[in-house]
Amino acid sequence: MNEEVEKLANALDAFAYDYDPYGYHNSFDSREEGYQNVLNSLLSGDIKGIREYLLEVIDEEDSFQKEAQELLDRLDDAFYGKASVLDQLHQTKKPEAVHSERKTQEAER
Repeated sequence: MNEEVEKLANALDAFAYDYDPYGYHNSFDSREEGYQNVLNSLLSGDIKGIREYLLEVIDEEDSFQKEAQELLDRLDDAFYGKASVLDQLHQTKKPEAVHSERKTQEAER
């Protein structure tokens, strides 16, 4: 698994806990469950909800605004930057896909 994704998931989870601990506990039974939820979203590329959450915090203009903006920038860099996390994950999966495709072609012969 990509270390960058794990670090980002950890930072996002910690932020959500610090920003609204009551809401966090209403959504998740444990910190591990919250972390896994964020990690799964990142790994699947389903970041729309995370982006919307951070944008809502930024609009609140409170003491968490700067941190939310930094996390949003990290998220966007990771997923929309030149060497995005999704591209890196796909690159690590490509050799397996090529290998299984070759097996399929050989079996069809």
